[in-house]
Amino acid sequence: MGFEIEKFLRLMLKNNGNVFEQIYSPLVVVTSKYHDELKTLGKPAITKKIYHHYSGFGNNKLNEARKEKFSNVKVNLYLLRTLMTGINVLETGEINQNIAKLNKKFKLPVIDTLIALKKKEEKRKINMQEISADVEKEAVKLQGILDESYKSSNLKNALSEEYKEKFNEFLVECQIEAGH
Repeated sequence: MGFEIEKFLRLMLKNNGNVFEQIYSPLVVVTSKYHDELKTLGKPAITKKIYHHYSGFGNNKLNEARKEKFSNVKVNLYLLRTLMTGINVLETGEINQNIAKLNKKFKLPVIDTLIALKKKEEKRKINMQEISADVEKEAVKLQGILDESYKSSNLKNALSEEYKEKFNEFLVECQIEAGH
């Protein structure tokens, strides 16, 4: 257990968006006091460096979507959600990966179209050039917004060594309680 927690904490300190999305997901199957402690510990640990996670991941998803000529509904949604989540966290400090809720802020009509298509059939391929062009246009626009959000973000640039020590204290507490 100690190794897994240590790895998770290291990823948090590196501002890996995936681990923050796991911690703050509204979909929780099993929880514990450690989950609540991680949520408390994690909130101030979100820094501007999280931009690199969402920017890099967004670029990878954009390349994947381009290879598929934007025909994969799921990839298109993942691409747009990734960029919207990154922008939102840089602007608010809040992790929100719910694309429908994010789209209330971004108001991209193509999102509603893609969600409707996904509900019809998970792996459906689309070859409607208009939708594909809209996805690419919005993705490129969102990448620009993500870059600007990074520059203007009020999040801290990095964590203090003092705050990083709280992660070590949490790890030691977990290891002691687990009997390691």
